[in-house]
Amino acid sequence: MPQVPWEHPGSDTYAPTLDGDMSTSRPNRALVGVAVLAGAAVLVLLVLAITRHGSAGEPAPTAAASASTTSSPTAPATTAVATPSSTPAPATPSSPVVEPTAQPTTSSDTRTPTTVTVTIAGWAAERAAVEVSGLADVVENGGTCTLTLTQGTRRASVSGAAEPDASSTSCGTLSVAGAGLGAGRWTGVLTYSSSTASGQSDPFTIEVPA
Repeated sequence: MPQVPWEHPGSDTYAPTLDGDMSTSRPNRALVGVAVLAGAAVLVLLVLAITRHGSAGEPAPTAAASASTTSSPTAPATTAVATPSSTPAPATPSSPVVEPTAQPTTSSDTRTPTTVTVTIAGWAAERAAVEVSGLADVVENGGTCTLTLTQGTRRASVSGAAEPDASSTSCGTLSVAGAGLGAGRWTGVLTYSSSTASGQSDPFTIEVPA
């Protein structure tokens, strides 16, 4: 180990040195202290500047501002009340018109229907008349046969007593004079009627000469 020389405290070389030169530590510490003081001074200046700026930016209250803050009494607002309009009366529904239903026609004839067959129908020149013969498919007494001839609105008819036979009731021969008819085509129907039975033939035509 090397020997470190010691000097008297009154001499300039009082501090000892070891392997490195320690004479540079004092200037470094002095520089650090100066930097710290300088930073603190800058910080104080910044705080003062901010404080002054804040106090200068606040405007002093004026009489106009104080006057504006005093609210004058305001008249109460008038509320408009809407008058309800008259409600129209509901329309009265019209009553439906009910049409009467046509009732089916019920025949009051309770007699037994029978078939009527025409056996002879034509113009008899020798008697100048229309002659018709036929029978009803029923065997009974008291029946009546009727020949009806029509031409447009014109109409002629003749009736005669019916006579029963073994299997039917004959109408005989019914004749209508040509003088009461007039020339032309006529439509004829032979009808049988009694208290217990009734019926009529199919229509047929007869030509009456002029």
